[in-house]
Amino acid sequence: MNDTKIMTSLDDTKELRSAIAENPELPIVVFVGEESYSGEYSYNLAEVSKIEVKEITWDRGLCVEKEEYKDRLRDQFYDECAKAEIENILRHVEFLKAIVIYVG
Repeated sequence: MNDTKIMTSLDDTKELRSAIAENPELPIVVFVGEESYSGEYSYNLAEVSKIEVKEITWDRGLCVEKEEYKDRLRDQFYDECAKAEIENILRHVEFLKAIVIYVG
């Protein structure tokens, strides 16, 4: 028997459609893991592993989620003043709320 099913990145689009329907004003950001690109072809088909609505920002040239950014700040400030200092910094950082699609 000849299998003619075409492999796709996301077979069930319910999660993506739901995220877009609930947040139509949000941009879509795609994070691609290194395992998604073999280097052999210009484009590679890869699986979508997760879709979430997240707040993201740039930190030292990397796009990071808000919780990861907080963890990075906690690593920088470890004393009792840390909590207040972290909250102060977070008030001044611009975060982009987006539908984030993780590939790979």
